[in-house]
Amino acid sequence: MKKIMIIEDHIIDLEANASALDKKGGYEVIKANGIATAKELLEKHDPKSFDCLIVDLNMSDEFLDDTLKPNTSGGSLTGWVWLYNVARAMLGNNSQIVIYSPFITELDQKIKKTDDDEERKYYDRVKTFSKADATNGSEYLLDKVNSLFS
Repeated sequence: MKKIMIIEDHIIDLEANASALDKKGGYEVIKANGIATAKELLEKHDPKSFDCLIVDLNMSDEFLDDTLKPNTSGGSLTGWVWLYNVARAMLGNNSQIVIYSPFITELDQKIKKTDDDEERKYYDRVKTFSKADATNGSEYLLDKVNSLFS
């Protein structure tokens, strides 16, 4: 069974997406209601034990200081720097990182433009799916996650 952590600060979205991945997808799902909770869970679970990490980068996590909140024209992406560090920790296994966020266009451009070989090896494992493309968010996410493992 594939193990997934989903990080989302909107509890309704978190529960709907986790339910679809668990009940319809058959995945083992660990839920984190924000970056602070995810940090705690990753201290208990080896980051390399996850097959997939799904994160919404536009979170209002109060527990992060301003150094972890890079500003973009789309808003404050509290998860971006943290996600980069988690990607580094997960390197060495075949886990996938999914950014499921409304700010995908800007992130795709940033990820695809990097010429830094060090950054590239982390960003190559990042997949981006736009919440704006989803008519039924949890079903859309489930289809996208299933496609990563097929």
